[in-house]
Amino acid sequence: MRVSLNWLKDFVELPSSLSPKEIANDLTSKTVEVEEVIDLAENFTDMVVGEILAIKAHPNADKLKICSVAVGLDEPKEIVCGGSNLRKGMKVVVAKPGAKVRWHGEGEPVELKETKIRGVTSFGMICAANEVGLEDLYPMQDEHEIIDLGDLDKPAGMAITEALGINDVIFNIDNKSLTNRPDLWGHYGIALELSAIYDAPFKPINPVRALPENNDCRISLNAGDVPRRFSAIYATDVTNGEAPDLIRKRLMVIGQRPINLFADITNYIMFAVGEPTHVFDADKVEGKELRVRFAKKGEELLLLNGGKILFETSDEYVVVADQKKPLSLAGIIGGEDSGVTDETRNILFESAVWDPSYIRRASRKLNIRTESSLRFDKGIDTYRVDLAKSMFLDILERWDIPLGSIALVGDQHPLPTARNKIKINKTFICSRLGMEISDNFIDSTLKKLRFDVQKQGDTFEVIAPSWRSTGDISIQEDIVEEIGRMIGYDNIPIKPLKIELLKPVIQPQVIMEDRIGEFLTLSGGMFEVYSYPWSSEQLLRACGYAEETLLEMADPPSPENRFLKPSLIPNLLHIAERNYRTEGIMPEDVRIFEVGWIFLNKQGEKYSIEEEDLPLQIKQCGGLIIGNDKTMVFREICGLALDSLSYANAVGIYPKISKEQKNFPWIHGRANVSIYAGKEMIGTAGLVSGRILRALGIKDRFVGAFEFRLDRLTAMVIDNRKIAPIPKHPGIFYDLAVVFDENVAWQEISKIVYKACPQIRNVVFIEDYRGKNIPAGKKSVAFRMELRDDNSTLTAEMADNIAKNVLAILFEKLGGELRTS
Repeated sequence: MRVSLNWLKDFVELPSSLSPKEIANDLTSKTVEVEEVIDLAENFTDMVVGEILAIKAHPNADKLKICSVAVGLDEPKEIVCGGSNLRKGMKVVVAKPGAKVRWHGEGEPVELKETKIRGVTSFGMICAANEVGLEDLYPMQDEHEIIDLGDLDKPAGMAITEALGINDVIFNIDNKSLTNRPDLWGHYGIALELSAIYDAPFKPINPVRALPENNDCRISLNAGDVPRRFSAIYATDVTNGEAPDLIRKRLMVIGQRPINLFADITNYIMFAVGEPTHVFDADKVEGKELRVRFAKKGEELLLLNGGKILFETSDEYVVVADQKKPLSLAGIIGGEDSGVTDETRNILFESAVWDPSYIRRASRKLNIRTESSLRFDKGIDTYRVDLAKSMFLDILERWDIPLGSIALVGDQHPLPTARNKIKINKTFICSRLGMEISDNFIDSTLKKLRFDVQKQGDTFEVIAPSWRSTGDISIQEDIVEEIGRMIGYDNIPIKPLKIELLKPVIQPQVIMEDRIGEFLTLSGGMFEVYSYPWSSEQLLRACGYAEETLLEMADPPSPENRFLKPSLIPNLLHIAERNYRTEGIMPEDVRIFEVGWIFLNKQGEKYSIEEEDLPLQIKQCGGLIIGNDKTMVFREICGLALDSLSYANAVGIYPKISKEQKNFPWIHGRANVSIYAGKEMIGTAGLVSGRILRALGIKDRFVGAFEFRLDRLTAMVIDNRKIAPIPKHPGIFYDLAVVFDENVAWQEISKIVYKACPQIRNVVFIEDYRGKNIPAGKKSVAFRMELRDDNSTLTAEMADNIAKNVLAILFEKLGGELRTS
């Protein structure tokens, strides 16, 4: 959020000695995080008001003119310009040498220098609005039009920021730091904080004045607890022209585009006090009645942003409607058909407060995020309506906005914001902050923050202001935080913490998961990934999951991601597909796995914790690889699954050919094996169905995947760990490729290699190969040995001798021969 220093000064008298940087630092340390301080004057350095004294033709260019311009120096300067609206006596924006502008409004700013244009020396530049970032204040009729400052009563040579009243400083505040402070989504709330920080006089908005009641218009609420307050004002005989200059400039400096009088007034009120408001064209409201109700199935609403909503259900979304149709989506966005235009003559001004949980849910489900919804979903107090109404009336009076009559239509307040009361003991405050604090400091600090405080003995009864009672201040710790931040966390003395070291808790489940991940990463060459707990509907459908088997979220992150994932494989396939399409990544490099929870929609089966019964959740491990050899992919993915379980010391695990794969609809119908733990099937491994690969656009490659339950494995794991000293001498990795008969199994090979020599500490399978230079009925098996001696460092010669011994034993027992080509 962008906050204007000049705007803040409307509400608080800040000490003149304060610099913007000091204000930013104090706000960051005590209230909200200021990410950047922007001095607008720096963007307009060496830009001044100029007055055109004379114009003559350029001798070498028909479309250019030579202007004699007063710029506040001893003599006028000649500037070459191609503006289409140049005239004698015109006040313009002149960028002098040294200023930075964007040529024709494009690219990065370029520093100007005095230069010759078609043979004529030009002092600087007469600027168009888009060249200096003023297009919102001075919309261009054509690309050659320069800024016409009109009847601006400012002398030539005055800095343009001073002349236009935009010599301001902007604080760019991180929105995340405002999440729990809905009162700070406007300048009024930030000013209140600065008033407390500096004990500076605050200038509150006047109470809303009484208005006569209007009997021609009505309001009605029929949407449950969603509307907490709804108020409307009716004004006649208005003219929707241009907003007052100050309002337009205030909006421009905080990054908002001025639109028209009433759109700008509502935006001005929202950024001033944090209360979104809306203006309807009263003549487009059927029956002159604003009805807050639920949208009906089949109704349509054209939105101000050009979008359209077709309501597919009833009693889900709240709208503000007239007697025939919806006019706006309550608290989120207005409707096109009832919006104000240049022809608007009578208006209905709405100021309301809505249930934050409803706004948050509706805006997410419809994927519509606006400045209004951002504020309402944080929880605005209902009394902020009074600030908005008072400011609306003040603007009409201050700038003498022409109108006929103005009256109150109605103000319904079914759910007033209750001020939270908290009792807190001084000892509690001091113990939590770790320092002694006086009663007077506690009392004065809270009162500066607009809390009401009553002291009884050692206890304070604190009543939070309404704007802090919508979820921000509710418990004792919140009061401690208020006092602590006003002290300044840097000023709280540092004390060492007392730590009691306890014996570590042995967690077999965690150890097992770590072992599986360690094997897949180090030995399997796989990368661990983390995915969201949901999957897209399209992806789940492609993977064969029927909608009735899925768990739908009540508040999904987006309409297409409304189902919790029933398997790890769909999201792994999505990650693989994205990497498959990424230039520079070989498909064979995609080797990923995930350990995470899946969510099943099974009647009668629950995941129970102390507080409640939840839908069935199972922790699983899933993995995926891509390759161009179907047989190799199948063998490797099965080996990775089973070997990872073996590495985790799980016993009683074995593969079994099974046709029962209904829980794994993504698996290939014939190229799969089931994984059993004892008599229970806990997972599967094999190739992914070609139907799914075609749907994902993965061509000319095969994908292997495995998935197994982790919750069934803890009882199958035995602890056979042995404590051994850290090796004193480094090891050597030695690779061999040996040709065997086709029927020789890796398990048999690895056992013989392990026993061949005591210096062999580990044996890892790399690959097997059939093809060129390998005789029919044979295969080449590559493996890696880890060699290490406890008494000395192995030399290359010693490693070669160990390898020769291994080859001799393999030849003797299995007929294996070293592969030479």
